[in-house]
Amino acid sequence: MNQLELQLKAHHLQNDPLGYLIVEAQIDDKPIADFGELAIDLHQFQRSSENDGEFFILTCWCGDPSCANIEHGIQVHHDSNNVQWRAKFGDDSQSYIFEKQAYLDAHQNLRRQAKELLDSLGMVNDGELTIVPIRNRPYLKL
Repeated sequence: MNQLELQLKAHHLQNDPLGYLIVEAQIDDKPIADFGELAIDLHQFQRSSENDGEFFILTCWCGDPSCANIEHGIQVHHDSNNVQWRAKFGDDSQSYIFEKQAYLDAHQNLRRQAKELLDSLGMVNDGELTIVPIRNRPYLKL
């Protein structure tokens, strides 16, 4: 079984006073992409936790996968105990199998992490820190 972890990380771009909170993903302790321009779309991740199909879980910071030249989503299939991903990251095709409950727990763990991080920062101010893609905001309960 593979291990999936979602993490909330702060990024700062050169010559940009804003900070950005990005959801990143690691499988078996390795990042699935370069998250300097990419992020996990929690709306797509949530949908993939409930249904089979193709999901653009990996996306551009703006929320549009095509902006980052992502042409194919992750193929997700559920059985009674597992969630399988068939994914193409760049030129590399991979298949992963996650225990279903651990897959569902990844999002809950991320929400706990987000609450702890944002509580330690005091709050997210619109002029100082931006969650990208913006559609992740309600999934983190912000």
